[in-house]
Amino acid sequence: MLVRGVTQSERNVLPAGDGDESAGHEELPEADEAAFDQWITDLEDAMYDFDEARMLAILSEMQRYQYGGAALRGELEPVKEKVENTDYMSAVDAVSHIRDRLKHGEEGGAS
Repeated sequence: MLVRGVTQSERNVLPAGDGDESAGHEELPEADEAAFDQWITDLEDAMYDFDEARMLAILSEMQRYQYGGAALRGELEPVKEKVENTDYMSAVDAVSHIRDRLKHGEEGGAS
């Protein structure tokens, strides 16, 4: 994935299972527009293939980043639940809505 100005030493992420989004999210690498475009394309491809495992893998990768100054980890948890419930189209739509909301600096939970 393409990220803006990221070195290996900057890839500090929250530990798995850590529900505190505010702790350390400023250290997450910032995803750029190209990375987000690719994630959405990959999610759409996986959706059309009914490939739940691939969708979850893409979402897990996305959770290692922040976008618009917000950690994607917490934003994407409800989306992962949609995928696990085979609501694939709604999950992809939710990712697009999250992107739009964060791009414009709006607060709030996932769609």
